[in-house]
Amino acid sequence: MLLVHRLQANDLTTDPTVWWQVWVGHLGAIPKFDGTDLLTPELGYPTGAAVSGTLAGGEFATTVPGPVSIKFAFAGAPSRVDLRGVQIAATVSGSGCTWGCLGGAWLATDVQSVFVPALFDPNHDGAIIAMELADSSLIAAMLVPAWTSSTGRGSRATTA
Repeated sequence: MLLVHRLQANDLTTDPTVWWQVWVGHLGAIPKFDGTDLLTPELGYPTGAAVSGTLAGGEFATTVPGPVSIKFAFAGAPSRVDLRGVQIAATVSGSGCTWGCLGGAWLATDVQSVFVPALFDPNHDGAIIAMELADSSLIAAMLVPAWTSSTGRGSRATTA
């Protein structure tokens, strides 16, 4: 799994009209990391979406959020995640990006169709049964009580 980032700017220190593109890439061979590696877009993932922003003092900041599709592995095989309203913040220079943060929203329908099955349907048969939920460490963690009310006033629960 490889996320390719492309920054288009006239000046990497200060530029008021910059765009940042993110796409899922595929390497045809074991990478050499010497500038000769050939990256191609992975089939089924868009490559044209970009986030607009500005560069000031080598700091990129989003001005117009946009959509970005990424590949993410939750509990098994990687899945496509289509993020909306993506914003990016990063420190860049001529030698690369030394810090960065990408954040966006995920549609509830995508959470139900991608995320929930990946976490709670380990055999990928399309049916989430009680045993699969009972075996989930995430469900177990959510069911640990934070407060008890045995005295009627509530007290902090302790976990072993």
